[in-house]
This record gives sequence, C-alpha cells and structure tokens, in this order.
Amino acid sequence: MRPGGDQFTAHSGMKFNKASKEPQDFFISWIQTFAVLAISCCLCACIDKEKEAALGQEVQLKKNQFESLKRDLVEKNDELRRVSNEISELENATRNLRQYQKQELEVTMEFNDLKKYIEEVKASTELLEGSLTSWRSAARDSFRGIQVRSLDLGGGLVLMEATVLEVSDDSVLFSHQGGQTQVKLAELPNPLRERLIDESLVIQNIRIDRSQK
Repeated sequence: MRPGGDQFTAHSGMKFNKASKEPQDFFISWIQTFAVLAISCCLCACIDKEKEAALGQEVQLKKNQFESLKRDLVEKNDELRRVSNEISELENATRNLRQYQKQELEVTMEFNDLKKYIEEVKASTELLEGSLTSWRSAARDSFRGIQVRSLDLGGGLVLMEATVLEVSDDSVLFSHQGGQTQVKLAELPNPLRERLIDESLVIQNIRIDRSQK
C-alpha cells in the first residue's frame, strides 16, 4: 500500500462524509422549520378561535343589551302614552270643572235672583192679602142691609122680603118674612153672587174669559 494513496483515500472519504451530511442537516432543518410553522399556525388558530369566541360573546352581550334597551324604550313609550292620556284626561276634567263652576255660579246667581223675586212676590202677596182682607171686611160690611124682594133658591124655596144680615167667606145670612136663613154663596143666583162679589164666581168668570180668548 502506498502512503500517498492512503492519504488520498482518507481525504476522499472525509469529503464524501461531509457532502452526504449536508443534505441530511438541511432536511432536518426544514422539518424543524415546518414543525415550528405548524405549531405557530396551531397557536394562531387557537388564539384566533379564542378571540373569535370572545368577540362572539361580546357581540351577543351587546345584542342582549340592545334588546334590553329596546324593551325599556317600548315600555317608556307606553308609559309616556299613558301619562299623556292621563294628562289629557286631567285637562278635560279641569275644563269640565271650570265649566261646571261657571254654570254653578250662573245657577247660584239665578237662584239668588229667583229667591229675591220670590221674597218680593211674597211681600207683595202679604201686602195684597192685607189690603184684600181690609177691603173684603169693608165690602162685606157694606153688603149688610141689601134687600131682595123675592129670592128664589130653587126647589120651591123662595125668601120673600129678604135682607142681608151678614156675609162670610162661603155663605150669606138673610132675614125674611119667615125668619132667618143662611144660604151658601154657591146656591145663590149669579146676579146676586156678582153683586155680593163672590170670589169663586169672579175666578170662574175670569177662567171662562181666558178660555174663550
């Protein structure tokens, strides 16, 4: 064996081993890089999923808050309409109350005027009654002594030479040839009743006159 040849062989073997090791190292490096990239992708995917889940939860929370606000707004609108209706009813009631108070004031004034009128009529009536009483008493006194030659009372009863002794509210006392007889005003002939101012006959005649008109 030649020394030079051995050295060449050894040197050639080292070159061969070095050359064959380089692709192996590159392949290992490439696998490591791929593993790192895969791990990174997985981590990014996990992180993205977590972010997406958190974002979804936040969106759902905002959505729930929005729906809650929407329901609150609907309730507030309903409450606002109810309050507005109550205010309208109160305003109507206030207007009605004012109208009622105005009418009550008018009725009170009319009632007071009517009461005053009634009092005046009552005072006038009392005054008239007093005057009529005095006039009636004087008139009845003036009727005493009126003579009637023949007074036919109907039913065959005739008072001869009858003289008025006394006149009351509903009867007349006569003296005649046979004594004294008290006769109701309604049973006397109308001419004598008118002469004696029978109030019931006067009222009856007034009613007849009004009905004929």
